[in-house]
Amino acid sequence: MPASRIALRFFAPFDVQSGLGTGARAIYRALQQAPVELTLSTYNIGNEVHPRAPFSAPEPMLPLGQTNAADITVGFQNADGFDVFLQHTGQAFLGAARKRVAHWVWELSEFQQRWARYTPPLDEVWVPSAFVRDAIAGPLACPVQVVPYPVSVSAPAPTRFRERFEISPDEFVMCTMFDASSFVERKNPLPLFKALQTLRARGVPARLIVKVTHPHLLADYFKSKGFDASDIEALTIFNESLDHASVLGLINESDCLVSTHRSEGFGLTVAEALMLGKPVVATDYAGTRDFLTEATGFPVPHGMVAIESDLGPYRAGCLWADIDQGALIERLLEVAGNLAMARARGARGRQFILDNFSPAAVAASLVSRGLV
Repeated sequence: MPASRIALRFFAPFDVQSGLGTGARAIYRALQQAPVELTLSTYNIGNEVHPRAPFSAPEPMLPLGQTNAADITVGFQNADGFDVFLQHTGQAFLGAARKRVAHWVWELSEFQQRWARYTPPLDEVWVPSAFVRDAIAGPLACPVQVVPYPVSVSAPAPTRFRERFEISPDEFVMCTMFDASSFVERKNPLPLFKALQTLRARGVPARLIVKVTHPHLLADYFKSKGFDASDIEALTIFNESLDHASVLGLINESDCLVSTHRSEGFGLTVAEALMLGKPVVATDYAGTRDFLTEATGFPVPHGMVAIESDLGPYRAGCLWADIDQGALIERLLEVAGNLAMARARGARGRQFILDNFSPAAVAASLVSRGLV
C-alpha cells in the first residue's frame, strides 16, 4: 500500500432504502475520491422496516465481526442505536485503529445527554450539518466535525409523470417526497396540502405530486389531524419504488420542490433539487440552512413549537419549527408567478451545490481539514 494512503473501514447500511441508507451511500462516494484504502462492512441492524436493494462495490466487503488492519474506522449509525452497533461490531470497529469515528445525524436542537455515554471510545464524531454540530457538540467529550452528505451529480432518468397523470402544460407542479416512517410529524406535510387548496382557490393552476414511502403512516397522520385529503383537487399521492435516477427525474420534471419540514438533520432531497437547478421552497430551519438561502432558493420563516408527546427518539417539550402558513403561500405565489426568476435562483443553487457539496468537494474538504 502506498505510504500516502491510509486504511479506512466504513461500517454503514449500504443496502437499506431509507434516508440513512442514502446518506451512507453518499458518504461512501466521497470516501471513494479521498486518498484512502477503503474496506466496507454492511451494518443494517435496526433498519428492518425499510426495503433492501443489492449493493455492490469494488472495495473489499468484510463481515461485521471480522477484524482487519485499519487506521481509521467510521461507523455510520445514529446515536440512539450506537450501543447496539458497538455490540455487533466489537473489536472490528474499536480494534487498534488510531482514530474511531461515528457519523451521527440528529434533528432537534437539544441532544439527549444519555447518548453522550457512547463517546468515550470515539476520537471524533462527524455530522452532516452545522445545525447538528451545534446541537450535539456541547454534551460530547470528543471533537465534532461537519461532514455533509455529498450530493450526487448523476443524470436524472425521465419519468414522464406529466403525461402519466395527464397534467396540462400550464399547471404549476409542486413536488414533495418523504419516508413517512421517518416520522410524518417531523416531515410536516399538512401545511403544503393546505397551501395547495389556497393556491387553487386564488386561481393558480397548481398541482401537488407527493412521493411517499409507507403511505399508511401518512393516512394515519391525516386521520389524527382530522384532515381529509381525498377531496383535494390536483393532488397525486403515490408510493411506487423508484431508483435514485428516477427520484431525480421526478424532481426535475416538477416546477419546484417544497419541504415544509419541522426539522432536518441535513435535507438531502432539498440539496438534490438544488443540484438539479430547481426552485426550492422550504422551511428556513435546521440542516437545510447550510445551502438553502435567499441567494439559492426560497426559505420560509417559521415559529417554534413544543413537541406535544414523545415521538420515537424525540421527547415531549423539545422544540422544532412551525412553518408560517401565510409566508409559505406567498413564497409559492412568488415562484408560480415568475418561474424565470425562480429558475435563475435555482441555477445559482446548483452552482453552490456543485462547488461545496459534490463528492469531490466533500472529499477535498476531508483531506484539507486532516480528517482522513
